[in-house]
Amino acid sequence: MSARFNNSKIQESILKKKIEARNLLLERRLSSDFHKQWDKADSDANTLSALGEELMSLMKEEEDSRKQFKKENRDYMYVLEAFGIVVLSVLLEVSAFGLISLQQTLSLNDADRSGYSKEWDYDAAMKLLYQDVKLGKCPPVLRTIRSLGYGLKLDKIRQVLRDLHKDGVILPATRGSFRLLDRDQASKLS
Repeated sequence: MSARFNNSKIQESILKKKIEARNLLLERRLSSDFHKQWDKADSDANTLSALGEELMSLMKEEEDSRKQFKKENRDYMYVLEAFGIVVLSVLLEVSAFGLISLQQTLSLNDADRSGYSKEWDYDAAMKLLYQDVKLGKCPPVLRTIRSLGYGLKLDKIRQVLRDLHKDGVILPATRGSFRLLDRDQASKLS
């Protein structure tokens, strides 16, 4: 509530008390046996009428204040809602650009690592993995190969490891893993 509204409420209370006091005085004067009191009652009735009009204008002013406050509040809420929508759309755009940038970075990293984009065919990726393991660029460990992002499914990685084992590049190690042959071991096998 504004100070103006509170002041209006106080004035309304004061006017109501004045009207009540004048009504009591008017009743006493009208019930009097003296004609002078009747004449004064006419004056009190006019005063009461003026006070009533003043009270009505004050109440109308209060109602106008309420309507103005509701309108300002509604306008304020529209502004807040519009501001919220703008902020939300900006955040959405920023996050979309961030995701696009992240995707491009990941695609570039994958392309740098393997020489292919995400849409390569599996045969080329399998050949690349075969060469990387053979040259010692990549250890023949299933989890490591998956984390390096060759883009191969588990069965394709196992196929490459089987081919490497069949060609004598890697040997079985503990718990189903493989190890790369040392150059000395490879020369002994040849």
